[in-house]
Amino acid sequence: MIEEERTIWVVSDGGINKKGFFGWIVATERVIVAEGSGQAPSEKGMNSSMRAESYGLLTATRFVLHAARWGKKESKKVLVWSDFETSIKRLIAMT
Repeated sequence: MIEEERTIWVVSDGGINKKGFFGWIVATERVIVAEGSGQAPSEKGMNSSMRAESYGLLTATRFVLHAARWGKKESKKVLVWSDFETSIKRLIAMT
């Protein structure tokens, strides 16, 4: 599936409702390749939407990294979407 596509989309979101949570999807133009979600762990009183958003981006990009290591070695364009600008800026700074 993913080997045939040139563009991979990573979409992530997170938030807080007493505890932090996140969810993400990795997809091509044709198919959803993987989905993930979970709790964004933190110390008591340290929950923030930034932490939750960052956990979502971290786990999604780690998934893409591991999938790339085991898949075909072709170049792919990875487009990342998040509604939290600070997380995107940090991700760009790391590349």
